Formats: sequence, C-alpha cells, structure tokens
Amino acid sequence: MAQKPQAEPPKENVEDLVARIPALQTVPDSPVFQKFMEVIVPMVDLPRTSQFVLEAFMAKDVTAEKLSMAMKGNAYYERTFYQVIDALSKRKEGDPQPTLEAAIVLMGMQNSRNLILGVQMLRSVLGTHPEWTPEGKLKTAPKDYLKYALALEESNAGKKEDYLDLAFSAGVLFDMFVMISEAQEHKKKLTPYIDTIYKRGLKTAVIASEISKVVPEFGFRRYVYAACLVHDIGKVAMAVLDPAYLDFQDELSKKDLPRALVKHAELKRFGINHSVLGALICEYFKVFAPFSGAILYQHEPYLLMSRQKKLFELAALISFATNIASNFKKIDKLDDPVIERWKTPELGTYKIDMGKVFKAIAKVP
Repeated sequence: MAQKPQAEPPKENVEDLVARIPALQTVPDSPVFQKFMEVIVPMVDLPRTSQFVLEAFMAKDVTAEKLSMAMKGNAYYERTFYQVIDALSKRKEGDPQPTLEAAIVLMGMQNSRNLILGVQMLRSVLGTHPEWTPEGKLKTAPKDYLKYALALEESNAGKKEDYLDLAFSAGVLFDMFVMISEAQEHKKKLTPYIDTIYKRGLKTAVIASEISKVVPEFGFRRYVYAACLVHDIGKVAMAVLDPAYLDFQDELSKKDLPRALVKHAELKRFGINHSVLGALICEYFKVFAPFSGAILYQHEPYLLMSRQKKLFELAALISFATNIASNFKKIDKLDDPVIERWKTPELGTYKIDMGKVFKAIAKVP
C-alpha cells in the first residue's frame, strides 16, 4: 500500500545548515548575509509538500496517486484543490465528491502540480492566500506564477536527456524571485535584472549540457542543466537585498576585469559574495542541495579537486561554460585567441579535449 509522505521535518537552525557547506564557516559578519537569512531564506525554504511534488514530476512514472499523496498530507492544499475542482465540475450541493485521484485526473497532472506550487509560493513568498471570484474560481491562474518554469518545460518538451528533469524546478526558483521582487521598491530595475540572469544561465546551461556529452564518465550530468541555470541566483538575492548591487553590477559590466578581482570587489563592498548566497539557496531549496558545493566553488573549482571529484568536474564545467557564454563564438582552430578567455587561470587543473569542445559548441544555437 502506498504510504503518505512524511510530515514536515523540523527546521534546522542556521548554525547546523551553514556547517554542512564547506568553507561557509568563514562567512563574515555581513549585514547582507544577516538580511538574507531573515528575509530570503523563509521564502525559498522549500516545504515538504512542494519538494514531494517536484521530485514526483522528475520521475518518469508520476501518477495521480503519487500526486494525491502530497495533498493528503496537507489539509490546506486538499481543501484548496477541491475548491478549484468544484468550480470546474460545477458540482452541486449534495452531489458526491470525487476521489482526490479522480479530481487530479479531471484537472490534469500538470495543472494539479501548478496549483500546488502556485499556492505554496503565495503562502511562502507573499504570506497570502489565493483570491476567489464570486463564482468560486481563482482570480489568478497558477500558471501565471510559473512563467519561467513552464517556459522551460515547453522548450524542452519531447527531449529525452536525463539532465532536463530538474529544469522545471530551476524555473520555479526564478519564479519565486520574480514574486519576491514584486514587493521591493526597486522592482522596476530588479525584474529585468532577474530576466538577464535567467537568460545568461540558460545560455550557460545549453553550452554545458552539450560539453558534458563529450566528457567521458562525467559524474553529475543530471545536474548540469539546472546547476548552470541557477549558478548566479545568488546575484539575484544580492540585488533583492541591496539596490546598490544593481549599480555595482552596471559598473562592473563597463570594465573588463578578471573574475578573481570582481569577486574580491564584491566581497569588499558587500561583505559576502554571490556564490555563497547561491549555495545556501540551493541548500534550502532542497532539490538542488546535491550540487550546492559546485555553486559555492564555481569561481575556484580547483579547491574541490582532491576532495570531491564529481563536484569539482561540475564546478569546473559551470565556470568553463560561463566563460564561453560570456565570450561566445563558433571557432574552428585551436589557436583562436578567444580560447584564452574560455580557459581562465582558475581552470588550469581542468582537463578537457578542446577538439571535442569545438564540436559541442557547434551544436549550440
């Protein structure tokens, strides 16, 4: 017999969670970091029900029964779901109520998933509940809260690569930050910045996915696409927490500075860097916890080389693909000067066949 999902685990205290990520013990006493823990973490800390739903849809055998298990463990979702079903089916008072599995089939698997995630985002991010019309229908369709997630799902429809199973979840994380940005005074500048980070991440993800196919025994291929999509999500958090970060990024974009210097400038200005916040976001978002270390060390992957080979390869590929995306060019010879901008000093220990890389890049649109 199928078992109900476990109850929400107790929240970890900040000290325990930070201690689980290597090198985070050295985080300085930064006001931005403190604000991050107080403001951003409660919003992106993925609840058990949403985690269960996302993980269910990663599997190829997701069923209405599995999805109903998530709602049966949460009376709030079950009640909200039936309100939507009643409006769709026009069930009259006294008519028998369909089983939860039948109701999910009636609404559709994707629509049911979107409803659960949309309602969760409203509660976690905005602290509100769905609004209803006098006819009992939702005023805002759940799909309207999941624009990045659904765009990724649509663009990858029909593709069979295993690394795409986390793409929808990456989109959900960006959609959460869009919702977070709506409550900020500087949202007019913040919203387009989120889109810029998303598009850069998507370009990096496409490049890295193609390269991973030509790397023998690449250990974390499943995480490549999602990790590259969210590799700079820490920048979004920084921009949410401090509007000055947007001006800081504008200034950096006008200068051709080495990445090490950029990271130093960021640390000096804000007391923390975006890769630390990005790693913590991945930990709290839970489904991305397995690759949080790669996000943390994306600018110095060599620090992982002797300790965690798979994470080293992933962190190095994120760094390499980011460089290629920032200096994108189709090349056909090994002495092209752009290669020096791709294989920067922090990648000195990363061995890769550039001939195969050329072939992989040729497939990138």
